[in-house]
Amino acid sequence: MLESHRTTTELSYELAEELGVQPIVVRKAIKALSGRIVSSSAPNLGRGRGPRLYGGEAVAEIRNWIEEWKKGRRRRGAGASALWTRLDAIEEATHRLERVLEAAIQAGQKIRASCRGLRELSPIASSITVLGEGLAPRHPPIAVLLRPLKDGWSAALVDAPLWAEGSTPRAAVAALRRSLVSTYRRLSAEQPKDRKLWTTLEQLIRHAGKGKNTPRKD
Repeated sequence: MLESHRTTTELSYELAEELGVQPIVVRKAIKALSGRIVSSSAPNLGRGRGPRLYGGEAVAEIRNWIEEWKKGRRRRGAGASALWTRLDAIEEATHRLERVLEAAIQAGQKIRASCRGLRELSPIASSITVLGEGLAPRHPPIAVLLRPLKDGWSAALVDAPLWAEGSTPRAAVAALRRSLVSTYRRLSAEQPKDRKLWTTLEQLIRHAGKGKNTPRKD
C-alpha cells in the first residue's frame, strides 16, 4: 500500500509496477485528472515550487483511471494493445532521455561555473632559479606568478612585463625562462635599447661567470 503522499515520480513507478503499465501511463492519468484530483506542493529549499504531492484520494482516482484505460485497450483488441504498448514504451524512453539531458545540462552549467571560478583564482607563486646559456639570476630566485587558463597555464614575471603560456605550470615556467633569456640577449645587442625593460632585466640577470652585484658593461 502506498504511503499517504507521493511525488509524481514516485507515484509513476509504484503504480506502474502495481498495475502492470508503463510509468508514462500514470503520468497520462495525472495529466488527464489534473482538474479533478487534489495535490499539494512539497517544500523546496531551492528556487521555485517543490514537486507535487498526491494523497490517498488522488491515488485512488489515478488508479481507477488507469484501470478504465486498460479495459479500453482490451476492448480495442490484442493488435491495437500491442501497438499501444510499444508507443507507451517509446514515450517512456523519450521521457527518460529528457531527464538525462536535463541532468547533463545542469552538470554542464556546474562545470562552466567551476571553470569560471578556477580562472578567477588568485595567482600561484613560483620562481625561476636557473637560466642556463651562460646566464644566471642576479638575486635568485626570480619571482613568477602562475594563473590557470582555459586550456593551460600562464606564467608572468613579477618584476618585468614578460609572460608565457604552457600546457602545465612547469611548461609555462619553462617557456617564460626561454623568453626571458632570449629577450635579455636581444636587448643586449640592440642600439638603442628599450631602456626601461633593459634596466629591469639587468637587475634580474647576470652572466654566470660574474659576481651577483657586478653590473654588465655595454
